[in-house]
Amino acid sequence: MDLPVPYNSSDSSVWSFWDVDQIPFKFHKDPVQCYKIIQQEQAEVMSVLAIRSLIDFLENSKFEYRFVLMQNYLKDIRIKSIICNNPNLVLTPDGGMMEYVITNNITVSETDHHPNIKGHEEIGTMVLTSLEI
Repeated sequence: MDLPVPYNSSDSSVWSFWDVDQIPFKFHKDPVQCYKIIQQEQAEVMSVLAIRSLIDFLENSKFEYRFVLMQNYLKDIRIKSIICNNPNLVLTPDGGMMEYVITNNITVSETDHHPNIKGHEEIGTMVLTSLEI
């Protein structure tokens, strides 16, 4: 549901979880609003294109980065073709963060499948461990 978009500094409808001003991509604050304007399939295509653009930007700018998948998107051929051979992809044992935290009961709540503090710590450890390789 997160839609990465090219950043426009005057647009208050976007947010970023990184503090690096040189990365010109942010995320819609309320992606659900997008679905009121466009169909889900269009939003998915926009997301795939934006992810491809973001990865290209990071690589062309020579940023050192790692990323994990919110869900196991490797089942989606559109995503798989973009990221499956990316050496910066850190997979959880279940393929995605959501599957991992649900399996290990480290979610915010039974209805909110985002990682809780322990979940963030475990996923962060996986990412940091991948840097040591």
